[in-house]
Amino acid sequence: MDTIETEQYREELVKAIQKHGIEPGVLEFVDEIPNDPRRASRVYKIEKRILIKKSIPREDKGANIEFLFAKFPDEVAKLEDDFKFVKQLVLYEMFHIVYRYQTDYECAKWAFYHLNK
Repeated sequence: MDTIETEQYREELVKAIQKHGIEPGVLEFVDEIPNDPRRASRVYKIEKRILIKKSIPREDKGANIEFLFAKFPDEVAKLEDDFKFVKQLVLYEMFHIVYRYQTDYECAKWAFYHLNK
């Protein structure tokens, strides 16, 4: 398959964010991320909105993993699994809402920590 169809994971993703007090309506599946079509996900902290693309091309997944590898070389192997990749994206964005003033690094670290929970 050339793309990852994220909506198939909706139920599991909603459960993951609800564990942290985030309402299901915060997660939106979209055709494209506004102003950044190559991006797979985005958060609007103040509005409490998490956008994730309905279809993520494999090359975008690879670029995301490559970016994370620089900071989390021991963790990225987990992202070979498409569901874990999508869950990590959503958790990362969610932690930007929960811990609004934390760095990208800290939010990614928490997302990896909670990935298997």
